[in-house]
Amino acid sequence: MQDALEAADRYAAQYGRCWKSKLADHWYNEALNTPRNAADAPLLRQLRNHPSFAHAWLRKYKPSAALTKL
Repeated sequence: MQDALEAADRYAAQYGRCWKSKLADHWYNEALNTPRNAADAPLLRQLRNHPSFAHAWLRKYKPSAALTKL
C-alpha cells in the first residue's frame, strides 16, 4: 500500500492545490488513464477500492511535504 500512497503524493505534486477534488473527479468518472498519470492509475485505483481509504481517507490525507515541492 506504500506504493499507492506514494502515487497519491505524486498526483498531488502534479495537480497542485486542488489535487483532492481532481482525484475525486477522476475516481468518480474513471478518468485516471490520462497521459499525465497513466503509470500511477492502478495504484490510485487501489486506494479508491480499499475499504480503509477511498473518499473518507482522501479528505484527511496530507501528502508528503518532500514530494509536493517537486
